[in-house]
Amino acid sequence: MTKYIRLASGLAGLGIAVSVGMAPGLAGAESFAGHDDATEIRAGKVAGTTTKKTTAMGFTGSTGTKTFRLSTNAAGARYGRADAASTPVGAGSPSAGKTEPEAKAAAATSARPYHAQIAKHAKANGVPVALALAVVRVESNYRPGARGRAGEVGLMQIKPQTARGMGFSGSTKALYDPETNLRWGMKYLAGAYKRAGGDTCGTIMRYQGGHYAKRMSRVAVGYCAKVKRHMAGKWA
Repeated sequence: MTKYIRLASGLAGLGIAVSVGMAPGLAGAESFAGHDDATEIRAGKVAGTTTKKTTAMGFTGSTGTKTFRLSTNAAGARYGRADAASTPVGAGSPSAGKTEPEAKAAAATSARPYHAQIAKHAKANGVPVALALAVVRVESNYRPGARGRAGEVGLMQIKPQTARGMGFSGSTKALYDPETNLRWGMKYLAGAYKRAGGDTCGTIMRYQGGHYAKRMSRVAVGYCAKVKRHMAGKWA
């Protein structure tokens, strides 16, 4: 959508008049002062061209006619919508106003909401924390309410019958509780880790296909590749 606003010269406070003609979302957009003739002014999806020197979006002088062309993105953005670039850097993010170490810690906590619990159960079972985090990331993306097609449940996508085989006596619903799920899921991962002799892909093969699996399936190969990328810090 394109609009043309022709503003006769000599209007006092033209900057206010232009603001009124624009959408409310433009109020926080970046403004410029003291541009020379024919300088293009951009703010979000809005562009204006003046033929006189401007001061804070207001015209000086008393001759000529000034035309502003206000245009929106053809992709369908609504008129007056601010670009993402106009948003203050760090506003609303967990790292805003923090030092670099604090920002990294906040980002890690945000990306791994159950980090402390996962680390606790991993250490208790002799499983490397990085491996445990990677498995939870791949299995459920840290979502305790996740449910798999074959009946896998919770953060570690453990099957109720698998948990019961290790001594769990609760209901399937109970396995959605993060603490309960991590307790039994990590115990099963620890068994796979020990049988694999600490080998990452061997652990994944046994966690995904059963403790006595002997050959890597295509699914296990892809699973292990994702786990290794996560452990290398290439995606959170």
